[in-house]
Parts: sequence; structure tokens; C-alpha cells
Amino acid sequence: MRRVASEIGFDAAYGRSPYLKVCDSWPVGEATAEVGQLVRSDVPVLAIIGALGLYVRPDQARDGLGEFSNLSIVVAPADGHNVVAKTDCMLNSRNAWVDNPAMDLAGADCFAGTRVAWDLP
Repeated sequence: MRRVASEIGFDAAYGRSPYLKVCDSWPVGEATAEVGQLVRSDVPVLAIIGALGLYVRPDQARDGLGEFSNLSIVVAPADGHNVVAKTDCMLNSRNAWVDNPAMDLAGADCFAGTRVAWDLP
């Protein structure tokens, strides 16, 4: 049996949610075209993205943050959502970047050694 896209992934989990109709009943009118424009900034930004994230893939994060000219992206290879607080590597790297936003964290040695620790019964 072949499954259609609406039966898998995001649509299957959230596609029938009654909350999706809330915007239709909220009388705020339509937004201007400016609201849909990407934010552009040269302010230093650090994004630590989990390679196994449920909500956004690393390539989607790069696309969405592409207009930040001073962007540092680190992909945590064995993490999903909320990666910063999970390891000393993440915490120390984030703290070092806050102290020096010009540093490049992408090649941090501690990220390369991160592996998924499967805990199976």
C-alpha cells in the first residue's frame, strides 16, 4: 500500500490539528509584504543545530539564517532539539563564543568526537 505525503511526517502529526484554523478566526487582517522578508543583520549570531533535530534540518537552518552576514553555525552530529545544554563541549563552546563572537566554532575538536549513545532495552 502506497502512502501519500499527508499520511507521513509533519502532516500526519499536526496536519489535522484544530489549532491551524485559529488564524482564520483571529480578525487581524493581512500582513504587509515586509513581514515576509528575511531579516538581514551583521550582528554576530551563533546557531547550534542538532543533526538529528525533529523541527529543522541543518540545511534549512542555513537557508533561514542566510541573511546574517556574521553567522556561525555548528552542527552537533549526535543531537536533536535543544543541543546546547547536553554536553560540556556545547556549553564551553557556546560560552567561549559569547566571550569572542569572532571565533570559528565549526572545527571544534569536541564536536567531531560526538556520537549517538543508543540506550536500547
